[in-house]
Amino acid sequence: MFIWYFYGIMVPVNRFWQIDGKRLRSLRKERLFTQVELSKMTGVAQDSISSLETGKREAHPGTIRKLAKALGVEPTELIKEQD
Repeated sequence: MFIWYFYGIMVPVNRFWQIDGKRLRSLRKERLFTQVELSKMTGVAQDSISSLETGKREAHPGTIRKLAKALGVEPTELIKEQD
């Protein structure tokens, strides 16, 4: 198993994270990006962005990094807090 260092947290590369979909959508809209525009900027498929925003899908750490970079935030701002 490979370990990936993700913002101070060591995680297995096959671990996926729950995104705060409301936060992702809010940040995207604040920057006046459509899902298609964000998709083109990040290389993340538009249907994946839609699924992340609605909570139907979890994200790989690399996807979180790409989205955060395009939105100008730290990746940790997109990760849903665990209850």
